[in-house]
Amino acid sequence: MRARNIIWIAIALLTGLIGFAAMTFLSIGGSETETIVIDQISSPHNYKVIAPLRADEYVHNLKIVVRGSINDTAMIGNVKLLAGKVNKVIYNSDWYSPDYELRYKPYKAIEGSLKVDLTFSYLN
Repeated sequence: MRARNIIWIAIALLTGLIGFAAMTFLSIGGSETETIVIDQISSPHNYKVIAPLRADEYVHNLKIVVRGSINDTAMIGNVKLLAGKVNKVIYNSDWYSPDYELRYKPYKAIEGSLKVDLTFSYLN
């Protein structure tokens, strides 16, 4: 009788763990990417980005990638972008807000175009 009870308890625990793992996997979340195009390279500008999330989704990571080309130095936040082709991850870490303010300063750049992808990863 004891062996049979132990087997039933083990089966119940295993079933519970499998169910918990399946629910966790299905509700992990995803990501939303917002894109900013900076085509007026010679003008400083602040861009406010808000991730289009539902009320039950919570941001936990932000990745910012800058691509394009500029003729001289520019700044995004505290990151210096050098002249020429740009393809750079400037941020990829914990982030717990659905919004971000991107600060662009041309420094010496007057020509070019940049595309900035902000990817908010979220849980629900």
